[in-house]
Amino acid sequence: MELVRLTSWEQLQSVKRKWALILESNENSNPFIEFEWVSLWIEYLGKDKSIEIIGVRNGKEFVGFAPFIKKRTIFGNVYEMIGLGQSNYMDFIILHEHREKIIQFILERMIKEEPQIIFNLHGILESSPTYKILVNFMEKKKYGHTIHKVVTPFIDLEKLQVNEYMSNRKKLYKLERREKKLHLLGDVEHKTSSHDELDHIFYLHQKRWEKRDDTSGFANNPERAFYKELLLVDSERLKAIVDALYVEGRMIAFNYGFLCGSRYVGYVLGYDDEFESFSPGIMLEKESIINFVDNREIKIFDMSIGNEPYKFDWNTHLDHTAKIIFSSTGFRASLLRQLQSLKGKIVDLLKKNRRIVKFKRDTLGYLKYMTRRLFKNPNQMDRKQTAQQLWHQISSFIWKKKHSFIMKKEVERTRKPGMGKGFMELKLKDAIYDERFREQNLKQICTKLYGGYQGYYRAGDNEDGEIVWANRKMLRLNSIPFIKELRKNAIWLEGWNRRNLVDICKFVSKEHFIHSILLEVNAQDRDAIRVLEVAGFQLDRSVLSSTRFGRTKLQVVEKQEKL
Repeated sequence: MELVRLTSWEQLQSVKRKWALILESNENSNPFIEFEWVSLWIEYLGKDKSIEIIGVRNGKEFVGFAPFIKKRTIFGNVYEMIGLGQSNYMDFIILHEHREKIIQFILERMIKEEPQIIFNLHGILESSPTYKILVNFMEKKKYGHTIHKVVTPFIDLEKLQVNEYMSNRKKLYKLERREKKLHLLGDVEHKTSSHDELDHIFYLHQKRWEKRDDTSGFANNPERAFYKELLLVDSERLKAIVDALYVEGRMIAFNYGFLCGSRYVGYVLGYDDEFESFSPGIMLEKESIINFVDNREIKIFDMSIGNEPYKFDWNTHLDHTAKIIFSSTGFRASLLRQLQSLKGKIVDLLKKNRRIVKFKRDTLGYLKYMTRRLFKNPNQMDRKQTAQQLWHQISSFIWKKKHSFIMKKEVERTRKPGMGKGFMELKLKDAIYDERFREQNLKQICTKLYGGYQGYYRAGDNEDGEIVWANRKMLRLNSIPFIKELRKNAIWLEGWNRRNLVDICKFVSKEHFIHSILLEVNAQDRDAIRVLEVAGFQLDRSVLSSTRFGRTKLQVVEKQEKL
């Protein structure tokens, strides 16, 4: 046997058929080592990298490949598996029956040729035979090494009893309630999206992560072109698909993944932030699992690497994905290996702490976003508004005081429900597509609808898109963390103003057949209080909120014992 270093595009294309035959014989289910994935990665993302795919030739025939990237350092040459940053899993492309012999040959020959050499092999599944072969090789040769593992949850679809499985997860994220609510609000559809929708998928991902620290790079360039091209791959063994969830024809969640052999690998799960209250990502994950249960060719639903909590709510089994770092016995190579191992240990420790992960993702990500808005934004007015917003957030965290009155009006039950006039009930479809509501906050609308509110707007031409919100069950103050359950015949109003107060009170008293109407007013707004008093409202209770360094205290003074 001899080593052949494949470093050019033409050399790689010349071994395509043999590469594919090896994986077909192995019944490969790792999408990231399929020839199409590797070749497209090199074409779009590997142009500035030193590609060095190690081929093993026995006589005139290739019998194996090690997909490496070579990095030259003063400590020696570092060999990494190809696709680092995009490939969750990696492996050697070798027939199972010759795997141990050829892997050992590759490593021994490379170490012999380069005495100062370091291997940084990411993406090796613990369940794969390669993992055991590498561990045995390092221990046998007494090479210094470290192994860093990340949990890899998956669902064994072959052994899944779907009714029992779903029954045990009915209360998960209150998903059943969220699903019912969304289906009542609009037409919900689960389907595979088209290639034409990929730009919208990238937009949703960017919007979702705009104020967070996104390490995936999914929507960046040239990654976009790479993921678009993968969707066009016409291969029997590899297929990229985008599963999506729609409401009233609008995509609200997507899952970009790969089908390979008997495995589905979920790669990037995202959703429209405006519909967050319905947990559309989790809803889509459920639909995808059910869909693949019916597909007998797919045996493993792989949720991919990571400690995200939702994965442990759905998985049935656990694997681990390893990064194996080892080196030759040369002093410089050993030193670099120890430095890389130390860095890996620190990263592992940080990633296992959910608080640190959330702080980095959310808090530091938001600070980066605000920094860009402040110092890299060419619009002076935007910079000024950003500075004011940041100052308001900081000062509110340090010290904030809010005082509200809850006002109440008793009304007569004179008509049956459903007889109110002058207002129309807001539908989710209207909020999404009607121009009158374009300036409204769709995320807030979705939150209100999920929270049991009904929205009303004036019938006929309503150019201003004003929405009044009514809740029959709960009283919630806008800027104070105060919630109280309402009596059966009471209603809570939000979004009222002096122009619509009288009309909306008449409308809800007839539409909902109630005894009392409650609403909030700023305790310092004397004019608004007088308007409410003229309209027949009386003070029901006073709620004072004070915040010092993020800690909030409430003081409630009740004027009546019951609502």
